[in-house]
Amino acid sequence: MKKNHGFTLIELMIVVAIIGILAAIAIPSYQSYIGKAQASEAISLMDGLKSTMAELLSQDPSEFNCTVPASAATSGKYVASTTGTWASPVCTISSTFKNSDVTNGIENTTIKMTYDVSSGVFETRQSITGGTIPTRFLPESWK
Repeated sequence: MKKNHGFTLIELMIVVAIIGILAAIAIPSYQSYIGKAQASEAISLMDGLKSTMAELLSQDPSEFNCTVPASAATSGKYVASTTGTWASPVCTISSTFKNSDVTNGIENTTIKMTYDVSSGVFETRQSITGGTIPTRFLPESWK
């Protein structure tokens, strides 16, 4: 009697189909995690400026103009620039994403964080400059 060795073609095709289905489910989730990581770079750059801006304001409120210090990190692998603008009594810190090498949906968009001097509170929000960032890329505290 002859012994069978190995798998049949049908069995191998079933395994390949199962792997394809799993990949079709996993790839969009993976892209979402990549986008969250890229968005977190902008958020961490702005968070790093919060204490600097508050300190500058406390030192001399009359000279405060919300300018990002030259020594501060203002760009990264995914963020093109981080700037500050002053419209009394609100300081706005903005981070703009790069046009390329960024997840589809956040390229060339801007996230803003505002600091209201009268209330002393930082408020997080996103701007519609260049488009709105999908909420799946933002941390829970920003939604």
